[in-house]
Amino acid sequence: MATYNIIAKPSLKRHFFEFFADGIVLALNIAGLIFGLNYFNEDFHSIIWGIFILVLVILVATGIYRLLKTKMFVVALNKQGIEFRHGVFTKTVESIDMHRIKDFIKKRSVVDQIFGLAKIVILSTDQTTPKVTLDGLYMNDAEKILDFLQIYASDSIVKHYINRGDRAALDAAVAAKMKKEIVRKEP
Repeated sequence: MATYNIIAKPSLKRHFFEFFADGIVLALNIAGLIFGLNYFNEDFHSIIWGIFILVLVILVATGIYRLLKTKMFVVALNKQGIEFRHGVFTKTVESIDMHRIKDFIKKRSVVDQIFGLAKIVILSTDQTTPKVTLDGLYMNDAEKILDFLQIYASDSIVKHYINRGDRAALDAAVAAKMKKEIVRKEP
């Protein structure tokens, strides 16, 4: 069993915003129920109640599923790679070796900025998971993950080329890393 340097879980804050949107749908459903009960005769009341209850059950089930899906998602990082554990009904564990990571991007939507959250997109050369999105991370967890990736993903690329004995690829990787460092330091 590998030990992990960083273990992060997504925040539930963003989902409260989504629950608010579901609440608007529920309010429209209730308004439709009241209108329908007042407008149509009593023959249609059971159909209107049935539609109302069906929409209510679907909204509650969707909300519970989203909540469980978020609670079950875990990101674990160590020097060898990143592991993602997720799933509500079926558990899945995916991993990406550090030397396969090509790039990583931090994104923050307006909702994320309001709640102090961030999204990280990891692009890799891995066949099964070429793109992974870590959504709804707390800002401090996102910064830790980004710092960790900047340190170990770049170094593991260099180590990978050394292990393969590919001197030309190693020189190209070091030159690309140096170019990135210079670009980042310029104002």
